Amino acid sequence: MITQQIQADILAARRNRESGKVNSLSFLLSEINKVGKAHQRETTDEEAIAVVKKTIACLQEICNHKLNSGSDCAAEKAEQRLYEVYLPQQLSETALRHVIHTLITDGANNMGAVMKKLKETHGGQYDGRLAAEITKEMLQ
Repeated sequence: MITQQIQADILAARRNRESGKVNSLSFLLSEINKVGKAHQRETTDEEAIAVVKKTIACLQEICNHKLNSGSDCAAEKAEQRLYEVYLPQQLSETALRHVIHTLITDGANNMGAVMKKLKETHGGQYDGRLAAEITKEMLQ
């Protein structure tokens, strides 16, 4: 699970006296755990991935604002790189096209059916907008 990997990385960072990394990873773990606690259960990997993506998006937005105001955003970029380690490898466009084509030939004949099957088989490993565009193109 992603949470276990983050916990192990926090311990390693503590041993190496990397306080910035400890703080960043502790924040991320806290945000991930909030999701599960809200539902009185452990957070799933899919939910953890969503939290990591959301956190990275927030950091990117902060970086954009800083750049627009003439400030440096090296710290935010470093934190983004730290968090990206916990995201699954994304399917390339070619691989995504192949998966979608296979789903359509196996009987998924509308956008909802394709996206549902895609989420079941490759959840968190693809860009949703790109998948929707490819599916729409292939279904026409």
